[in-house]
Amino acid sequence: MFINTNNSISISQISSCCGSPHGQAMYSEKKEAVFSLTSLEGKVSLIGISLACVHFLGLCLSLYYLVANYLSHDQPDDPTTHLCTDAIVCILFRYGPQIHHTGHTNTALAGQLLFSLLALLVNALLVGGALSAKPLGILVWLACYLLDILGCLVLVVIMATTLSHRYHYYGDLMEEELGWIAVPSLLCAFYIICWIIVCTLYVRIRRQETRRFYVTQ
Repeated sequence: MFINTNNSISISQISSCCGSPHGQAMYSEKKEAVFSLTSLEGKVSLIGISLACVHFLGLCLSLYYLVANYLSHDQPDDPTTHLCTDAIVCILFRYGPQIHHTGHTNTALAGQLLFSLLALLVNALLVGGALSAKPLGILVWLACYLLDILGCLVLVVIMATTLSHRYHYYGDLMEEELGWIAVPSLLCAFYIICWIIVCTLYVRIRRQETRRFYVTQ
């Protein structure tokens, strides 16, 4: 508050803490931040960052397990090291219902390691494409995760046939073990939801580019 030369009291319109008109700029920044997270681009970027974090963790753990297995080559195979962050990679550990339909642990971990690196790159392209409105990176993500959705369905079939085989030939199947089928099923549903959101952004960017093309003609 300040006093002018006419001895009348006036109220300052400038905030004393930040120099903004009663915090209007601060409010606008918060509103823009919230809008960026709730916008379609923000949702797609959040999907890419979240999946990238999961695959980065898978990269670190698979590298750790792979090195540990090579250092302890005389030890028997430990099922707790069978790490997979995606349904396609899980197929490397088990590809059929029979007991011998299992892959080598180190080979599967190496596949998980390479897959995590590829997934990090794909999700980085997704985030970059969403923020810069470039459809190519988004299209690459859509193609890769369409294969992931198919991989989830294949894994559901493999797990169902494996549990059915155990029930008919060995009789050691517990009812609680049937719940494992829900894991790739839920993952498939999550990927489908993410795929639809990302595809919506891709279609919108392509339409904007098409309009821009016709306007410049």
